[in-house]
Amino acid sequence: MLLPLLLYGFLFGTVYLWSVKKNQGSTEKLGTFSTKKILLGAGASFLISVFVPSLLFSGQHAMPLVLEQSKNRLFMKKAEPNLQ
Repeated sequence: MLLPLLLYGFLFGTVYLWSVKKNQGSTEKLGTFSTKKILLGAGASFLISVFVPSLLFSGQHAMPLVLEQSKNRLFMKKAEPNLQ
């Protein structure tokens, strides 16, 4: 049981270090403060939110539910007669 975990950790660590080096090399070409970096980060966040919403933070994966409930409440409020 211990050997597969050690191999998995070594493999994951090696792939992670390789990806960090590749990422740093590719983003250095974009400049220090660049609109392209901002758009790249926004695109990555969008793709994560579409394909893997469980990785989002601060409850963002629940936003569609919140929006749907607020839309329903607004509709119900408009549909109710004015009781005052």
